[in-house]
Amino acid sequence: MMRTVEKSVIVLLLLCFAITPAFAGNSSDYPGAHGWRLPAKPELDDSWRISDGERYAVVAGNFHDDGHIEKVGLLVSRDKKCLGLFLLGENKTQNSRPIFIDCNPGAIDFMGIKKVSPGKYMTACGKGYWECDKNESPEIEIKHDAIEYFKTEGASSYFVWNRKNESFDRIWMND
Repeated sequence: MMRTVEKSVIVLLLLCFAITPAFAGNSSDYPGAHGWRLPAKPELDDSWRISDGERYAVVAGNFHDDGHIEKVGLLVSRDKKCLGLFLLGENKTQNSRPIFIDCNPGAIDFMGIKKVSPGKYMTACGKGYWECDKNESPEIEIKHDAIEYFKTEGASSYFVWNRKNESFDRIWMND
């Protein structure tokens, strides 16, 4: 029993180190994402970020529902004009290239990400922020991990992997 617990702790520690980015003011391009870099430590020092160990700049989860843990992170464009949301890759391979998901101009000061667990959620139109149109549902059911992309004290949306389209669908959750 003790060996199993020790192995589990070691695996958990290795996984934590593998998914934690080095936010230390890295000024070089993120591997495979030409023109994009990790946020510098001072860019993540706003007081609202302190409550999260990753400063709401990286999350890990099974976003493709394939059993593999992947990282999603915020990258800053070299010209600092855009905050990008990227699927940074799977831990199972070292050569995974980052996949661009979204870009928000000048948003490093107020945008963050969190992992969303499977479950049922009311969407923004379901909460009454606006009337649902024919392509919107008042409620969604997420069957695997998803990404919440949020503005501190503001709007948020979920990015959910769409296996059929092989892309992330954006669903507005708050206005």
